Amino acid sequence: MTRILAALLGLAISSLPLGAQPTSEKVVLVLDGSNSMWGQIEGVAKITIAKDVLASMLDGWQSETAFGLVVYGHREEGNCDDIETLVGLGPFDGEVARSAVSSVTPRGKTPLTAAVRHAATLFAQSGATGRIVLLTDGIETCKGDPCQLGEELAAQGVGLAVHIVGFDMTGQDVSPLRCLAEVTGGSYRDASD
Repeated sequence: MTRILAALLGLAISSLPLGAQPTSEKVVLVLDGSNSMWGQIEGVAKITIAKDVLASMLDGWQSETAFGLVVYGHREEGNCDDIETLVGLGPFDGEVARSAVSSVTPRGKTPLTAAVRHAATLFAQSGATGRIVLLTDGIETCKGDPCQLGEELAAQGVGLAVHIVGFDMTGQDVSPLRCLAEVTGGSYRDASD
């Protein structure tokens, strides 16, 4: 499972356009910190698997690629506004990134649409384009419309692609997530056993 998730995250991040200048490559990771991440796969909590995979991924991160981290559902139960930038989009600092990922404790809901919108504002603030990589184990639970957000981002014409890794989402309707990814020029991948 860990190898599958790592490969999918690597695929999403390595899909930066060929020929892009190294300093122009920017990625914001949106991490699901909702309560469902306590669910287990083969006796291991999904949040533990995600943290381990992300720590390994960050160890191999290209220092020329800017990095940001947004997390949702990690501070309060039942709060659809529980979205936080843990690492602002900027030069990659591995120690800061790993520390931020390890600090996440799942608690709340899944406002993934608002979290992706929040991540998009980080690019707007820096005047940059790039990739958002969303790692989630659940569908939207806060009345957001991922597909509509995808259409809004695509209409802006800023070249901001959303890649989504659906972590252990068997049996859930992932069509809104697929739409968000595809409309923005990104990809949706399942990471399941």
